[in-house]
Amino acid sequence: NHKYLFDLQYGIGAEKKYATIVTEKLIKLSLNKEVSLKEVLKTINTWDWEWVWIKNIYEKLNNNPDESILTDTQKDKIIAWCYDQISTVDFKTAITKTGPGSVSINYKETILWFFFKKFKLIFSEDILLDILLFGFEEDIIPYLEECLDIDKMTSQVLENIYNGDLSRAVLENHLKFCQRHKIKDVIDFALDEIVKSDSDLRFLALDLISELSDSLNSLLEKLPAINGDFKWSVVDKLVESNNSKIEAYLSQIFENGNESERYRASLYLIKFQKIEAIRFYIDKLKEQAIFTINFYSDSPLGFISEIKAIPLLLDLFKYNLKNTIKTEGRDGFNTIERLVENALTTIALNEDKNFVIVKEAVESFIKANIDEYESVKYLYSLIEKLEMQYFINKSKDVRIEDAIIKVRQLV
Repeated sequence: NHKYLFDLQYGIGAEKKYATIVTEKLIKLSLNKEVSLKEVLKTINTWDWEWVWIKNIYEKLNNNPDESILTDTQKDKIIAWCYDQISTVDFKTAITKTGPGSVSINYKETILWFFFKKFKLIFSEDILLDILLFGFEEDIIPYLEECLDIDKMTSQVLENIYNGDLSRAVLENHLKFCQRHKIKDVIDFALDEIVKSDSDLRFLALDLISELSDSLNSLLEKLPAINGDFKWSVVDKLVESNNSKIEAYLSQIFENGNESERYRASLYLIKFQKIEAIRFYIDKLKEQAIFTINFYSDSPLGFISEIKAIPLLLDLFKYNLKNTIKTEGRDGFNTIERLVENALTTIALNEDKNFVIVKEAVESFIKANIDEYESVKYLYSLIEKLEMQYFINKSKDVRIEDAIIKVRQLV
């Protein structure tokens, strides 16, 4: 019975403790029914005990990498088994897709790879190139890079990629190989990958294109075929690269897109100093019942350097004084007032002539509104900060007091 077998396994009430591998097999045999000794012997005599032993050693070493649990004889036997069995497997077909996002991986190839790496075995070049298609774990292909010629690996990796039907993990590791070694021949594949709405490798493909392409115009051409939020990740890359055509694309969306698309496009167009985008975005801010931290951290107002935006910014400041848009977790920092101040600072310090224009505009704003909104006098501190920062930027050799005097002489 099971109790007797468990007692044997742990040496309870027995003269000796039997090997776990034996008692575990016996327990499995008798799991659903009672079996006689004759039936047990008949079954276990059909087993490949060398394979049973190899699997048992693999499982132990996989859980405990310490090789000291093996004798030299056992290690030699494992190595001999690997060299004997390597001709009986096919790493190219060891991974089989079983459904969307799921695969089946052959156990023998898994064990052979484990011992190959652990004991630093030497397999033929053809076998190592085949193992590329077994590269489902992140460290497999990098390890093969230590064993193979990179040019030969590159040819095989590209062949595997363009032949298609790779499992998701294997494809990812192939693409990362191309990324590490700056293999431009993968760009065409990556361009096709980014338009697949069901691919979760689109971000990696996008990084590859951005890093390896001499021009991102081919990426721009793919934009009409890309749907969802991923489109804006592509726009990010094109804006970061100063692509000459992305502004026109964004302007088209801003003119013809739905409200959500217009808003997203405005965030970029503000960085291109488009006054209509600035006006649209400020109107959107006014519509907010609550000014969230995300609105503050994602706001592009700090990129404005266009002096034509000054009246719009001051109008937003006044609107907030009048309507008091609630600020999420109001801490005095992530507020609409702070956004406006940052934007005015950017404009003022962008060019020498801008400083005087911003200073005069803010002073006029204070005078026009201080009777109705006493808190507007806080903007005087903004002027003082601008004066200090202006001359700090101009010369580190000028004392702050002298700088302020010189600024006041300008106006």
